[in-house]
Amino acid sequence: MELVSSMINSNKFVKKYCITMPIYQSKSPEEKNWETISEKAAIEDLSDNFERLSPILIEMLNGKEINTQSCMYRIINHGEIRRVYQFSNIKLKD
Repeated sequence: MELVSSMINSNKFVKKYCITMPIYQSKSPEEKNWETISEKAAIEDLSDNFERLSPILIEMLNGKEINTQSCMYRIINHGEIRRVYQFSNIKLKD
């Protein structure tokens, strides 16, 4: 902890930004709570119900819930930009 404090105090860190990944959720009509699902599962399920996915995903990214015969889908945390700090002597993986 002392090393971290001294590095912060000596300004040896770099401010960077990252974009968070969207979180996909689904819910059947009889359920009360949303369930987090993988992006792959969401895309597969949506592609079974819609011919064109781009317009559907745009609507979801804009906060709309999409209804199908079996489920409702939504995206939360849709690509927020967050500030992160990286120490200048530590390299992040690409």
